[in-house]
Amino acid sequence: MRIYNNNGELIRFGLYDYTLEGETIPERVLKGIFNKGEFKNKRVIIHRDGPFRGDEKEVLIKIAESLEAEFYFVEIIKNNVPRMYDKLEEKMRPSKGSAFKLDNTQALLISSSSKLGTPRPLLIRTDEKLDIKKAIHSVLSMTLLHWGSLISPRLPVTIYYSDKIANMALNGIKPGKSEGNIPFWL
Repeated sequence: MRIYNNNGELIRFGLYDYTLEGETIPERVLKGIFNKGEFKNKRVIIHRDGPFRGDEKEVLIKIAESLEAEFYFVEIIKNNVPRMYDKLEEKMRPSKGSAFKLDNTQALLISSSSKLGTPRPLLIRTDEKLDIKKAIHSVLSMTLLHWGSLISPRLPVTIYYSDKIANMALNGIKPGKSEGNIPFWL
């Protein structure tokens, strides 16, 4: 879990050592993440690596109500997303920031530029509470926060390396502290 404020500053990261069944984040973990006073009376965009599972959204809505906060949900789907092409460009390669709105809650987004081949789009999904343009903006903005990266990654920093960090933790490779405000993954 990584929490950033609206100007891109890392507020806190957390690495939680729970055994999960599947990919559903249990209620006790979500309550642990969002129990801090930093969320009281705030508007929060939650980026989820993949679709929300099980009752995660319902639990988060209850947590938001208890904090008098407003949570907005953005699912970022990385795999099995159709390609996009730009017929106006000679090589038909769409540029970073190109989006194809599927409906009011879904869009295909090119979040990185590619010199070789066509870039792999992300499927961005949100609910009616957050306009799809704002969801796209949140994802694109967070792709700019990769310090020291020579190539702009396609994933926002909020979910970047989520799978690799989880796999390393499963294999006992963890930072010295399970919570902090210095990004150990760099």
